[in-house]
Amino acid sequence: LLFCIICIDFSVVVFEKAYDIETETEITSHEDISDEGQTVSIPEIGTKATAADGKTNVIKPEKDQRIVDTVAYKKLIPGEEYELTTWLTKDGKKIWGTEVTKKFTAKEADGTVQAELTFDASRHGGEDITVFEEVSLDHKLVAEHKDKDDKDQTVTVSKPAPDSPKTGDESSL
Repeated sequence: LLFCIICIDFSVVVFEKAYDIETETEITSHEDISDEGQTVSIPEIGTKATAADGKTNVIKPEKDQRIVDTVAYKKLIPGEEYELTTWLTKDGKKIWGTEVTKKFTAKEADGTVQAELTFDASRHGGEDITVFEEVSLDHKLVAEHKDKDDKDQTVTVSKPAPDSPKTGDESSL
């Protein structure tokens, strides 16, 4: 029995052929590209990370800054409970202590879910911070989005304002 797998638009279609081993001749085959019973859809996700206001992708270099990560998913199984895990990275390296895990039930095959991440941005002034995501079902990874160069999943921490002289400070005179 020979299996052939064909990928089309994040779906996999399995073809089968059975051969007589002695004569090496094909006995039968099933090669129907439109057979939904032979098709497995591969879930996919895309994301949009913004500041807490949901409008910009720039946050202040202060403690307790919030990033809202909107994850759009396709081809999940409606009614199943999934687990979304998100975390922040700098240059693709995890910023420890920023991981958030959230359970959600897919109401339809395609939809969105949001996660909110809070972190100390005071140490990241002038840097780009990227959100990475994984979606799991029964502790098995079904989709991920980890592209450190994707502007849609990146927020920028603005540069800190230069320190201003305080009243009575004569150092600038």
